[in-house]
Amino acid sequence: MAGRVAAVVVAAGRGQRVGGDLPKQYRSIAGEPVIRPALAAFLDHPRIDAVQPVIHAQDAVAFRAATVGLQNLPPVWGGATRQASVHAGLEALRAARPDFVLIHDAARPFLTSALITRAIDAAVEHRAAVPAVPVADTVKKVDERETVTETLDRSQLRLVQTPQAFGFDLILAAHQRAAAAGRDDFTDDAALAEWAGHSVTVFPGETTNVKLTTNDDFIRAEA
Repeated sequence: MAGRVAAVVVAAGRGQRVGGDLPKQYRSIAGEPVIRPALAAFLDHPRIDAVQPVIHAQDAVAFRAATVGLQNLPPVWGGATRQASVHAGLEALRAARPDFVLIHDAARPFLTSALITRAIDAAVEHRAAVPAVPVADTVKKVDERETVTETLDRSQLRLVQTPQAFGFDLILAAHQRAAAAGRDDFTDDAALAEWAGHSVTVFPGETTNVKLTTNDDFIRAEA
């Protein structure tokens, strides 16, 4: 049985590729701002003990409006990069003393309770694990002239999602070590954990757990 499990929901980005006046996490889908179901999925899960949002300092008013009635922890301000924002969320959770933590992007609002359960189980068993789905398309490596140099074996490739799942002390220490080393270029927490010397396991993700990045993503999500 797992110990205390917390979630960090990262919502500090500006989402400029989507366009419009609002950051994408506050844009509406089916009448709700994107961030609300992303938070609610964790708040409604019986094995999640605390949910820590990380937001941009300029979004406090939008965040309050989007989360009326939700029982998350007070938000903390994010940093200049996603990595810095996650680190801020982890530091804020230290007082709650969780044993495990799930780290999720607010721009993925369609995660299910079953995915959260798999993430918790993977954290307990492996201490560092990420949800992923197989690559369906052929993947080719190209050079600076857009000329194909290699066709990769897709059977060994996976598309990685969030929530990524870790022992809390493990991933906090990895973030602290990276910050001390001046490294702020990791694109996800698994890459940071790998850099810190930890083995990362993959567990089944969900094809519906898409990340909303462009305006076309919002159009498809509404449909």
